[in-house]
Amino acid sequence: GWYLLEECVGELFRWVNNDAEILVTNAGERRLELDMAPGPALGSMPLTLNVLHGGEQLAHFVIYSRGRIGVDLPQSCVVPYSIMLHVEHSGAAMPGNQRILNFRVFHIPPYRCER
Repeated sequence: GWYLLEECVGELFRWVNNDAEILVTNAGERRLELDMAPGPALGSMPLTLNVLHGGEQLAHFVIYSRGRIGVDLPQSCVVPYSIMLHVEHSGAAMPGNQRILNFRVFHIPPYRCER
């Protein structure tokens, strides 16, 4: 789900297609906070995002523009465990770019981004 790290106007971010995984490696982490924005693949539609752990929904967001979201992490999990960012209505590739740019994440805390 994650594309390579990019930089534009001094800001670092990663575009996401769908089902991007974040690996939580610190048992003390209580909350996942991300700075994110809908991408061009969605057209003028908002980003409808589900945050999942083991197929169970931890949070649901409808995101219209760039902003921060916060997700309370499960406390009974043994580390490492993964959290998945799933787009309900994935978009399509844009002309001239084969990637499907559903959303981008500007701030990724010290977790590992998988797949």
